[in-house]
Amino acid sequence: MNIYNWNDWRWQLKNGISGVGDAATLLGTSFPRSDTRAREKFPFLVTPYLLELIRTQKKNDNPLVKQFLPSANEMLTKKHLTDDPLCEEEQMPVPSLIHRYPGRALLLLTNRCPAHCRFCFRKRKWKSSEKKTDISLRDFRNALKYISGNEKIREVILSGGDPLLIENKRLRQFLQEITRIPNVKLVRIHSRVLSVLPMRIDRELVKILSGTQGLWLSGHFNHPAELTKESRSACAKLVSSGVPLLSQTVLLKGINDDADILEELFLNLAAMKIKPYYLFYPDPVTGVMHFRTGLAKALGIMRELLKRLPHHAVPSFAIDLPGGGGKVHLLPDMSKNGAFEAISGKFVKYTD
Repeated sequence: MNIYNWNDWRWQLKNGISGVGDAATLLGTSFPRSDTRAREKFPFLVTPYLLELIRTQKKNDNPLVKQFLPSANEMLTKKHLTDDPLCEEEQMPVPSLIHRYPGRALLLLTNRCPAHCRFCFRKRKWKSSEKKTDISLRDFRNALKYISGNEKIREVILSGGDPLLIENKRLRQFLQEITRIPNVKLVRIHSRVLSVLPMRIDRELVKILSGTQGLWLSGHFNHPAELTKESRSACAKLVSSGVPLLSQTVLLKGINDDADILEELFLNLAAMKIKPYYLFYPDPVTGVMHFRTGLAKALGIMRELLKRLPHHAVPSFAIDLPGGGGKVHLLPDMSKNGAFEAISGKFVKYTD
């Protein structure tokens, strides 16, 4: 593989690997066979950077292979699984804008991604039949008109796809126009590039983000293996420039459903000055069911994390209710017969 332009994020995108056969050739025997039907329905895509990271991981129980390789389990069907269980399409007052919570709205800038996460709750956006497009200026302006006409909207969340695949010049324009709206006090960007395309964090982008009033950037890390030298460097550039960072994690069966793994991940993120923000339970999306651990196990893991980690390193565990009902934050029950579980595991009576 020609690595002359390895650190150029545009080169990484242009040379993205979308054929499982090509990936298998590059990785050799360390890359297991994938399911043909799954990759036809939900196309495979990784960056060269990500493929190299997969190659360097241990061959058995590779946490990155499981996140990105098509699996026969994606073809499992159940009555309650749908392409859009959160009813995002129904909660769009104008194209590309989701308005579910009174005080914030989510704007989809693109359906392009640097890599396809097999657990994605918007897999409908990158099916084979979906054209890869960015938001049109007409739809963007209509979204801004809606936001400016709803004074209760105080935060705009930029999502996709991955909004940081938008070129710097256009992204700067988008951010400037959003922050000119008087009622908008916060802008949050949700992006996966910190873990799958860290070279996207170039000098110009850092300048744009650090110069945007009220901006927060939420990355996405699921496993300590994703905290590479390149990812750490990208995060450090943002932190040193004053961009506040959050991180979202999805609880994934057979990948990170272990208190030891998540403890290491969240401690490392906190040490990098990144606030672990959400630990999400996978949504009931078509092609994602096999990643769900069961809520009982999930809450058991949260119980351990609450005992082990300082509070600023513990994310909020949340489920998204079907039908567009919004997020519910869950905590394990730490009480029994009027007593509460201590750090030691013993139950201690508490008199109010």
